[in-house]
Amino acid sequence: MQKFTISVLLLFILFPCTILFAQCPSGDVKLETQAEVDKFAIDFPNCDKISGKLEIAGSLHTNIINLSSLSKIKEIEGRLSIGSTQVSRADFKNLKLIGGDLFIGSNFNLEEINLINLTTVNGDIIYTENFKIKTVNLPNLIAAKIKRLHFVHNFELTNIDMCKIKKVRSFTLAKNSILKTMCFDNLEEIEKFSISENDQLEHLNAFKNTTILHSIYIDRMSRLINLDALESTTTLENLSVVRNASLTNLNGLKNLTELKHSLFIHNNPKLTDCSGLCNLFNNNGYTGNNAQINNNPSACSTRNEMSSNCNALSIDEELLNNLILYPNPTANDINIQFAENQNVESISIYDVLGKEIFTKKVEASETNITLRPNLSSGVYFLKINSDKGQFSKKIIIK
Repeated sequence: MQKFTISVLLLFILFPCTILFAQCPSGDVKLETQAEVDKFAIDFPNCDKISGKLEIAGSLHTNIINLSSLSKIKEIEGRLSIGSTQVSRADFKNLKLIGGDLFIGSNFNLEEINLINLTTVNGDIIYTENFKIKTVNLPNLIAAKIKRLHFVHNFELTNIDMCKIKKVRSFTLAKNSILKTMCFDNLEEIEKFSISENDQLEHLNAFKNTTILHSIYIDRMSRLINLDALESTTTLENLSVVRNASLTNLNGLKNLTELKHSLFIHNNPKLTDCSGLCNLFNNNGYTGNNAQINNNPSACSTRNEMSSNCNALSIDEELLNNLILYPNPTANDINIQFAENQNVESISIYDVLGKEIFTKKVEASETNITLRPNLSSGVYFLKINSDKGQFSKKIIIK
């Protein structure tokens, strides 16, 4: 009996945490009051991993004002939701992984949330109606399977830093009144891109390395002057550029050669240069039946007017029908063949930002040309100029 008693006492001494309380609760955790937040810290003082969702759901009546007791958490296997709290600052500096969505919404006093070490989110990232938040700072987020990036109604948001993410299905940026700077330097692809009513945003340079694959919607961007950062986009389903008070040109769309469904260009009072769509029109690249082009200044007021103003940049149809270009994709060499009477004058290669990186004058006797431009792997645009017009072709260097 004495040996048994001693064994039990030793068990309590050696394993007190296991006996007295669990390290973390199992499954989902929902905290709706400040008392519940504080009790979580008492019941699970060493908890660093939530095996389900963590939902912090306050209200004007429950008055959650302090989340410091959750700062030890390193992993959340499900969704992290912080909504309708009265918190001014939230410190999740140890959090590295969120297995589901990250939702930060309707926290009217929230000025800062520390997620500096977060590397992984496998879901949507949504910041909405956080009226005092100044920055979205996720500089180390890289291992992400993000469906949606959604930043809406954050009236004091000035900066978004998500420099390391690479792919996003849907990107929405709306009604962030004083947003001026963003970093998405490594963002390669967005399927659906929508921005509207970000009144201080003057350019889209944060997306200069990004290809948009499906749809572009740009609406009521009062200070946006051009779309130059979108030059890597070549194929879309839908394009809408409407009610942008300062937009003067569409040159950022000059490499767009295929548009399959809707085309809306209207109510842009300073839009006087639509030549950026000439490549689309001259290649008969618009195949949709829902085009609305109106209420823009002369040269951009109707589809016929835009097409007619593209005549100076019209494609050489004979060259298009007779030119042979191969291989594509290629490791380096590019072979081009055309007929003697086609009067080709020069051949140039541009990168996705529209910068000329190779050019060659063509002699009258040359009809078979092999280019060896020594380019890095990526997408480029080859332009052939003749005395009748020009022809552009996307090429891929492996």
